Amino acid sequence: MSNINKRIELIRKLEGLTRGELAQKCGISEQSLENIEFGKQRTPADLVEQLCILFPFASNYLITGKAEIKFTKKEKEKIKQLAQEVESIEDLDTEISKRRRAYRKNPLKE
Repeated sequence: MSNINKRIELIRKLEGLTRGELAQKCGISEQSLENIEFGKQRTPADLVEQLCILFPFASNYLITGKAEIKFTKKEKEKIKQLAQEVESIEDLDTEISKRRRAYRKNPLKE
């Protein structure tokens, strides 16, 4: 048995949507979506198609249950930049700590 109902619920929650909001976006009733999420109703193919359109990043996960993250070249560059910034912040924190320790040992005399 497929767990697509649980994957739909997870995607909805990750996107910060209520059942009512997602149901409205998909053109179904909130009660139908609730029944689908609880496994009381089969997931219609047209709903799966609509969810893949709304959340293309999650379409493979929605259908197969397997998640794969792919980044564009621009996203990879941004990630590298952020990683370098984090490293430089850590370096800065280390340098500040060293200077504080040195100052405590030999405070400047005014």
